[in-house]
Amino acid sequence: EEGLKGIQSQKAIQSAVDEGNPTPIIKEMRRNRDNTNVQAAGCSGLGLLAVTGPLERVIEEGGVKSIVRAMEAHEDSVLLQRAACKSLYTLAAVFQLNYHFHLLKLLQNFLD
Repeated sequence: EEGLKGIQSQKAIQSAVDEGNPTPIIKEMRRNRDNTNVQAAGCSGLGLLAVTGPLERVIEEGGVKSIVRAMEAHEDSVLLQRAACKSLYTLAAVFQLNYHFHLLKLLQNFLD
């Protein structure tokens, strides 16, 4: 039963990534706190969403907090720690790129 639930959760996470919606990912991570595979899939999904779309929604809806909680709950899982670190790095890098992009646009508008 636990394995089937985990597979269903991972499919729900993939669907949410395909839709560009972080909400179901965060919900699945909350519902399956003890399932390392679901947590790793959720971390990866949130990192993908940072690149493909709604970075602000990932942050506002608690994506970073969900990733950190997963890391704390599964500190012995190399799979999860790797997925979580990659996602946090991606979130930070995309956030920084967006910040610089907006700053350059403001500067360009000021100079025009």
